[in-house]
Amino acid sequence: MFEKFYTTKMSENGKMLKHRFNKIRTNVSKRARVASYITLAVIISVFAFGACLAAAADMQSVRYQVYDGEKFVNFKNEPFVYKDLYYLPLRETLNIFGITDIAYDNGQIEVSLPAGMKQHIGTATGESSDAPTELGLEIGKDIAYLAPNYGNVVIQGVPILYNDLTYVPIYLFEILIQAGHIPDFQFNVIRTDDPKAYYSDGEEVYIGTVYEQDAYNPVNADGTAKIVKRIIVDENGKALIVIPVEKQIKENIEARFDAGDVNIWSSMRGYKDLAESLHMVYNLRGEGIETSVFDQIYDYTDQYYTADSVKAYVTSADIIRVPNSPKTYDGMEKIRPLITNTYGK
Repeated sequence: MFEKFYTTKMSENGKMLKHRFNKIRTNVSKRARVASYITLAVIISVFAFGACLAAAADMQSVRYQVYDGEKFVNFKNEPFVYKDLYYLPLRETLNIFGITDIAYDNGQIEVSLPAGMKQHIGTATGESSDAPTELGLEIGKDIAYLAPNYGNVVIQGVPILYNDLTYVPIYLFEILIQAGHIPDFQFNVIRTDDPKAYYSDGEEVYIGTVYEQDAYNPVNADGTAKIVKRIIVDENGKALIVIPVEKQIKENIEARFDAGDVNIWSSMRGYKDLAESLHMVYNLRGEGIETSVFDQIYDYTDQYYTADSVKAYVTSADIIRVPNSPKTYDGMEKIRPLITNTYGK
């Protein structure tokens, strides 16, 4: 299996999977945008690995759970944020969904997936194909190998070792959903939606709705653009998105893109566009799942995206609060988010 995994060969089905996955996730056309304020994310700044984990632990009593189809299950080995992505313990998470045949050997990971599963292909026709039965990964490599018939698929982030355990980015579980497995997967990140929890005394911050954020363009005394932390709230003043200063600096945005850490980017014309966007995959039952993605926000006054108009980026691990009710799309019901927040429930 791993002989195939380390080659650059990709089957036609593998190419189709990668193409379809990217196409579905980055669909931001007008018909894919659902008018709602209530979407995406809280920011945890990127520090060195150890500092990042410490920061995550110190957040306002953040708790992590996963939904197994019947109930939310607490983790024994806590997930964390690393390089802007949620990282989950691979073995523990898969075990929750009954996937237990997992082998590890010197950084190489081989997972036997349940046989007889079907991957959903057409949302209108209900077409399906056989789901893969093997998953191959390697620590530090951004490739997932799915067999049979699929081949190599690029993943966002790489598997890592932490406390002698394998952790993988949440993006991998999105791929498994798309490939016909774990249809009920849902990651619950419980944290407060009080904006006051996300800035300190003396810190310069602007709190407002998406409309107010698009209209707010502060300048320094010399006339240059001024950057402050932005906290996007809904009409009730509840925090939706926190964008720190470092994620609004052009050089940081370019560096993150150039580093190759991010495989899927979507450009949003302002903060309102960000809040109304929808990125989806479909599980084996054909149900739509709103997934995570890296979004670049550019100046809403510009008609077209340009490198000079980029204002900020928002990452896939940045959820504070998500819709309380399912969205609808193309007549479908039960479009649910991949990442939820049950704070206050």
